[in-house]
Amino acid sequence: MVGIIRLGETVHDKGFVVDRSRGHPCYLFLLLNTPGKFYVDGSWQETPAGTVVVFQPGQKHLYGYTGKDNPGGTYADCWIHIESDLPLFHKVNFPFGKPIKTRNAAEYRELFRLILREYFGTCLLYTSPSP
Repeated sequence: MVGIIRLGETVHDKGFVVDRSRGHPCYLFLLLNTPGKFYVDGSWQETPAGTVVVFQPGQKHLYGYTGKDNPGGTYADCWIHIESDLPLFHKVNFPFGKPIKTRNAAEYRELFRLILREYFGTCLLYTSPSP
């Protein structure tokens, strides 16, 4: 079974860095809304807005803000924590933890926002008592 544990769209201040040596016990999908930086294969890699990164369960996360090409001085992304009984992607070929360039980030962002509205709309439907 595949399920969304939690998701959000977050903005962080200058100096923001995530350093989780053991990652999360679930998959983490990130879509960058601003430029950022990711520690990949032993060095920092600058990543433009619109980049996607997927971490597998237990994989180290080291990423955050970059001042380069980011006039707002913030780091922002869309994120989803996903649990799955089976691997989501073929582990041999999928670039877990590595930036993936997208052709049209706006379409991914809109899809994410649709999922976000559905998820929180459904949660509210089930948690709010009926009048």
